[in-house]
Amino acid sequence: MNNKKVLIFGLLALLIVEMFIWGTLHQKKMYPTRGETLSSLVEKSLNKALVNFGITEENIVKKYWEEKTSQGKEKWIQIHEEFVIPQSISLNEILKDIDKKTRQTGGKILSYNFLEGGRKLQITLGKENIATHSLVISKDLLPKIAIIIDDMGYGREIEKEILKLSYPLTISILPRQKDSLKTAETAHNSGFEVLMHQPLESKNADYNTIQGLITEEMSKEEIKSILKQNLKTIPYAKGINNHEGSKGMENEETVSELLDILKKENMFFINSLTTPDSTAKKIAIAKGLEYLERDIFLDNKKDEKYISEQIDELISQALSNGQAIGIAHPSQATLNALKKALPEIETEGIKIVPVSQLLEK
Repeated sequence: MNNKKVLIFGLLALLIVEMFIWGTLHQKKMYPTRGETLSSLVEKSLNKALVNFGITEENIVKKYWEEKTSQGKEKWIQIHEEFVIPQSISLNEILKDIDKKTRQTGGKILSYNFLEGGRKLQITLGKENIATHSLVISKDLLPKIAIIIDDMGYGREIEKEILKLSYPLTISILPRQKDSLKTAETAHNSGFEVLMHQPLESKNADYNTIQGLITEEMSKEEIKSILKQNLKTIPYAKGINNHEGSKGMENEETVSELLDILKKENMFFINSLTTPDSTAKKIAIAKGLEYLERDIFLDNKKDEKYISEQIDELISQALSNGQAIGIAHPSQATLNALKKALPEIETEGIKIVPVSQLLEK
């Protein structure tokens, strides 16, 4: 009896051993392939580096996977990711940290390039010369605001105070006024961008007595002559915006001749939008002239509270549209509001720029 038991147990043990050997020889491999292992190792070190800078999945704008095959038929997964990050984060520091952390897991940066003036970083990561990750990290573009100060050139004390502001405002100067030339020189030497504030005919006849005015009755030769004489009184002018013009800006012939001259002079035009029926936009587009429009008049009321509210609206438009143009005029209320608002605009993450920079889209 005991011998039978020993024999049975022996047979069972032998069967178990045989089953184990068969299972070992025939089981499906469940561990990751070499390529998957490489990708996951680099992925972990990369994520650690990005998290250090507050970069999460919310910053990803594109992500996809691609199967790669080497000449030896070895397969692996390459991950492509694109991120958009705030301006405050340094791409150089990100690059250094990614390099450090991937090296800790045996990976490395295979190549990198800074593009678009240093605003974009391309990185290829991998291990053992196999590229497992392709990254594009771009800086978010800051919204921009341009503020044009019109009606300069009279030599008033308030104008001198405005020219003491340490922000890149755009100074638009009326031609042929007492201090047009001096204001242009002072503004330019102080680092401000200069425009000529060209008077155009208004529907209100009381406004049509200003010097350097262009009217719709004028011939092409007269318009050209007046414009060139006006420009001589305002050196450094890069472009023009219209003063008044509720009538003149609706006249296609007048506007067309004006813009033709600007094109030849390599100047741009900013439409002050003094009439909703302005013909300037379609004409400028047809001529291929650099052109922008005013978004908000900041000081239709010479009231500091009102002006501050208009500046808030300008900020809102810049945040929504990426840029905005405000027009203001020399007054104490405007100066007070600007002194308070300009630092706050930059705190909001908005860049104050000369108006010509908004043409660089």
